[in-house]
Amino acid sequence: MNFLKEFFLKWKIKQALVAQKGMSQRQTPNYDEAKSIGILLYTQNINMTKSIQKLLHTFEKDGKKVTVLAYFPDKENHLEFNFQHFVLTEQEITNWGEIKSEIVETFIHQPFDYLYCISKESSLVFKYILAKSKAKCRVGKYEKSEAAFFELMIDLKTEQDIDFFVQQALHYTQSIIYN
Repeated sequence: MNFLKEFFLKWKIKQALVAQKGMSQRQTPNYDEAKSIGILLYTQNINMTKSIQKLLHTFEKDGKKVTVLAYFPDKENHLEFNFQHFVLTEQEITNWGEIKSEIVETFIHQPFDYLYCISKESSLVFKYILAKSKAKCRVGKYEKSEAAFFELMIDLKTEQDIDFFVQQALHYTQSIIYN
């Protein structure tokens, strides 16, 4: 990502976090009552698709409606998945940090019960989407500096892979029960 895009995207993220602080009422629902789930996905590892497919199958079996948004920085060099997903590339981000995609705008405004961010790497694009999202509970990888983006964070050690994250994220969200 070029310097200009990065600069303006960081600025937009800060603005979105300030705006969300006063507006957004996030309330983590019981997993059993959840109806819609969003997944932000960034990977260059084709082997990870098995764990994602298993996760999607679990959600489908549990009666959840799932929307997957995959990010690939390079339009020509991205993986093909065996499941329905939308694609966002860096070409859809202007030099002013604007994301020119109706799909992303719709995704941001969707009031998901849970929004999973599945990525080993931190992404400015995902931070922007997470900061603007109307999701009730955002689930992601633990990093102290990213606490403002998530209601539930999973600690992922360097030697652990995304499969571990997916298993843990599912386990903890399925365990959420309010009386």
